[in-house]
Amino acid sequence: MGKHETTFRFQDAAVLIVDENAGFMDLTAQVLMGFGFRKLERRGLKHAQTAAGFDPDLIILDPFPDLEAGLRLIEDHRRRQSANAPPAVVIVVTGHTPR
Repeated sequence: MGKHETTFRFQDAAVLIVDENAGFMDLTAQVLMGFGFRKLERRGLKHAQTAAGFDPDLIILDPFPDLEAGLRLIEDHRRRQSANAPPAVVIVVTGHTPR
């Protein structure tokens, strides 16, 4: 029996960075590019919901100040994915949380 090998190449992965803070999006993009990611999209939450033509493998999302819209973005993306495709990885980050 041969060993099954799976390879993940960061440069082939599409990443969507969603935040209302342009500085955070730029910083996050720089960190990701340092690891080899090349297909990056940066969008505010409002534009991420309506944007078409970009199917991310990874979503980095700050859902505040509109938590419902952030969760809806994740649900909508998962609903649009084909049944046989692995779900996109979602990382939720924020610097502003309710006490």
